[in-house]
Amino acid sequence: MKATLLLLSSLPPSFSHEVATTERKVGVWWHKLSAQIWSPSLWLPKELTWKDLQSTKNFTYPAADDVFVYPLLFCIFIIILKLFVLDPFIFIPLADSAGIPNKRAKPPPSNKTLEKLYRKYGTKPPQKELLLVTRELEVTQRHVERWLRHKRNSEACTKYHKFVECGFHFLGHTGITLYGLVVMLNKPWLWDIEICWRDYPRHNITPDLWWYYMVGLSYYWASTFLQMFSIQGKRSDAVEMMLHHFFTVVLITFSWIINFVRVGTLILMVHECADIPLVAAKMFKYAQIDAPTDVLFVVFLLVWLYTRCYLYPFWILHSIFFEAPILTGIPIVIFCKGLLIGLMILNLIWTGLIASIIVKKFTGGALEDIRSGAEEVSEEDLSSVTRKDD
Repeated sequence: MKATLLLLSSLPPSFSHEVATTERKVGVWWHKLSAQIWSPSLWLPKELTWKDLQSTKNFTYPAADDVFVYPLLFCIFIIILKLFVLDPFIFIPLADSAGIPNKRAKPPPSNKTLEKLYRKYGTKPPQKELLLVTRELEVTQRHVERWLRHKRNSEACTKYHKFVECGFHFLGHTGITLYGLVVMLNKPWLWDIEICWRDYPRHNITPDLWWYYMVGLSYYWASTFLQMFSIQGKRSDAVEMMLHHFFTVVLITFSWIINFVRVGTLILMVHECADIPLVAAKMFKYAQIDAPTDVLFVVFLLVWLYTRCYLYPFWILHSIFFEAPILTGIPIVIFCKGLLIGLMILNLIWTGLIASIIVKKFTGGALEDIRSGAEEVSEEDLSSVTRKDD
C-alpha cells in the first residue's frame, strides 16, 4: 500500500488527475449499469420496489447476495468431498469390487487429416468431406468411418468412470430428493399450487427452504464444473446436460431473487425424483448385475412419465402460464418462461430416447444407457488407414 502511494505521488499531477477522473467515470458508468440491471421494472410487478422485499425482524425475504455466495462456497466443498472422500473411499472401491474393468480404448493410428476431420465434424462428416479424405488418403470410406468411431471411443468415458460418476449423482439426487420431501410435505403449496401466487411477494423464507434452495443450487453448480473440467472422457449427451444445468442454475437463481421460491421448490422436486432409479439402474448395468436393472428401469419410466411428462407441463407450467396473473408484464419472467420451455424441450428429447430404448427392448434388444451410443471398433479394422500426412 505504501509503495502504491509513493508511486502515485511521484507521478505528474496531470496524470494523477486523469486517473482520478477515469475512476470517477468508471464508477458513474458502473452505477448506471447496475441501476439498469437491477431496475424494479425489470424484475418486479408494478408498484413494487426492492424495499418491499427487505427482511424485517419477523419476516424473511430472500437475500439476493445469498444465491451468489453460499452455493459457490458449498459447491467447492461438494467437489472436494467427491474428489478426496467419496470417490477414493466409496465409489472407486465399489467399482473395483464389482469387477468393472478400468480400461480405455487405445487411440487409432495418428493421422492429421483424420484428426482435423474428427475435430470439425465428429463421427458424422458430410459426404462431400468424406469423399475428399478417402481420395487424399487412398482408403475406403468404411475405413475412415471406423477410424472416426474408434477416435470417439478412445475419448469417451469408460464404464468404470461412468460407474463412479453415477455413484456421486445417485448420492446427490437421493439426498436432495429426501431432504426435499422432508421440507415440502408440510408446505401447503405442494397440495394447492395456487398458493404459490397468493399474497405475493409476502412469502416468508424459512430456514428449511433456504437450505433446500442453497444445497440444490450448490449441487448443480458442482455438477456443471465437474462436467466442464472432466478429464475422464467425453459424454455423448454433453450438450444436453450442460443446457440442463444452465437452465436449472439460472432458474433457481432468478426465482430466488424475485421470491418465486414456492414454485421453484416444486420444479426442483419434480426434476429430482426420476434420476434416482435411472442412475441406480446404470450402476447395476455397468457392474453387469442384470436382475435389478429391468425393475429399476420400469420404476424410472413410471416416475419419469408422472413427474416430467405430466406434473411439470400440466401442473407447474399450466399454473405459471395460465393461473399466475401476478407474473404478467414482468420482463425477467418472460426470460424465465423461455428457460422453462427449454427445460420442457429437453425433457421431450430425453423422452424420445427412452421410447426408442423401450422399442428396442420389446424387439429383442437389451436395455442400454440412455445417453450412450458408442460403438466398439477393433484395432484390426484400422490397420489399413495410412499415415501419409504424419
